Amino acid sequence: MYKLVLIVCLFGTSIVHVIEAASCTVSNYADVDAAAKSCDILTITDLVIPAETTLKIDLKDGAKLVFDGHLTHEVAEWTGDLVQITGTNVEIYGTNNHLLDGLGPKHWKGATEPTIMRPKFLRFKLHESTIRDLKLKNCPNNCIMLSSSTNLFVTNINIDNYDGYPGVAGTKYAKNTDGFDIGGAVGLRVENSVVINQDDCVAVNGGSDMVFENLHCNGSHGLSFSLKDGDVKNVQFLNSKVEYSNNAIHIKTHNDGSTGTLKNILYKNIEFNHIDRYAVSIQENYPSGEAKANIPISNLTLDNVKGSMTGSKSMAFQIICASGGCSDFHFNDVEVTGAQTKNQCENVPSGINC
Repeated sequence: MYKLVLIVCLFGTSIVHVIEAASCTVSNYADVDAAAKSCDILTITDLVIPAETTLKIDLKDGAKLVFDGHLTHEVAEWTGDLVQITGTNVEIYGTNNHLLDGLGPKHWKGATEPTIMRPKFLRFKLHESTIRDLKLKNCPNNCIMLSSSTNLFVTNINIDNYDGYPGVAGTKYAKNTDGFDIGGAVGLRVENSVVINQDDCVAVNGGSDMVFENLHCNGSHGLSFSLKDGDVKNVQFLNSKVEYSNNAIHIKTHNDGSTGTLKNILYKNIEFNHIDRYAVSIQENYPSGEAKANIPISNLTLDNVKGSMTGSKSMAFQIICASGGCSDFHFNDVEVTGAQTKNQCENVPSGINC
């Protein structure tokens, strides 16, 4: 059962206005659905999600969702979402006492995993809303997915998958632990967050009008776009740092996908170090083979992008464009040191030194 508290506002000796603000605390999975439908402030504390089950939280308009204590789950091999949260004009945040624990070490299999059978962690479908002050640890698969959301503000998120590094986990290391996956958001701002993981720090797969600022990425595949179809436009990565990663900047359009566009992209004030694969990778031939212009890339700007690389296979620039597939690129004050192999360059737009 969940606890329900009603708050009544009194002025003087007479009742001027009455507000019924239901405040609920839930620690049982079976009580969440009813509480979400009725509570203005829903606190979830020390809750265990049953095996092969999604915790679905459909919040009332204007509600607050508070995570307190330890949220975790019974481990099983499956490919669903552990948590799905929907709502409009809602606020979602954690207390100083909370932890969202994905129990990654019980899921990860490293190179011995022929087929991914790990759940994704948190999926949000929100409008006119805020997500703040969340702590995630050891995501089994993708960490935070922002899907079909509009006008969403995300700040002070800490994603800690340090235990998934091969040097820490041994042979059962983590893979596919994307920090933020953006699957169709319009009007999104993500800021002041830390991502320690083993795949893209941010992966934009669809949407428009986004700003990512003051991100600190460690161990990732970089600040990325991965587009298989549809349009992405007006996206900015600002004032961020990428370190101990495969890539700093990675833009990939799928040559086995359908059609779309990727345009009006800005990377500004990006610092990187200990990058062992590519400082800047732009591929119109992903995942492999011939570059195609099915998803042209236009109006891409890199401004004050600087850093260092390490390792014998490190490369400053991999820019593989199809004929006519890339246009209007602007690289201003881009500096890469320490790269050990020659750049790969195909059909690079005029004015770009590759």
